[in-house]
Amino acid sequence: MDEKLINRIISAAYGDCSYAERLRVKKILKTNPEAGRLYDSYRRTASKAHSLGKIECPDYVVKNAGEKINRLGRRSVQAFRTAAAFAVIIIAAVVALFTVNEKHENRYTASEIRTAEIQATESLAYIGNILNKTTASISSEILPDKVSKPIKKGIKIINNLLIGG
Repeated sequence: MDEKLINRIISAAYGDCSYAERLRVKKILKTNPEAGRLYDSYRRTASKAHSLGKIECPDYVVKNAGEKINRLGRRSVQAFRTAAAFAVIIIAAVVALFTVNEKHENRYTASEIRTAEIQATESLAYIGNILNKTTASISSEILPDKVSKPIKKGIKIINNLLIGG
């Protein structure tokens, strides 16, 4: 089983996915006995985890987790703000260029205007690529590595504590 399937099974067992995704996972469980055993194991663990009271979790654990989540969240927000600021500066420069040059309509030839339009389009496409890469980076690196892995590790620790294995 690959990690993606395991993650889907865990999400279904804990009830953290959509109804449609749960149905897809259940279809896989019918054909894959190993996946079925894994799902049953995580479902039992999820049941026990959901029945735990909030009192059983020490305050320092909640505080540390909150601090780490806030730190990670600030990094992704900073990356997005940097990309957005860059986009605003480029757009402002383009708008300023067209606004300043409106007074001198005969100053540029039609080919120069077309070249400027192409350059502006390329600049905006470049900004779009930066924003897409930032989104992809957040989705593929920050969330799985900095959020998902610690959650998985915590779930494994809880499983070991509850199941004893």
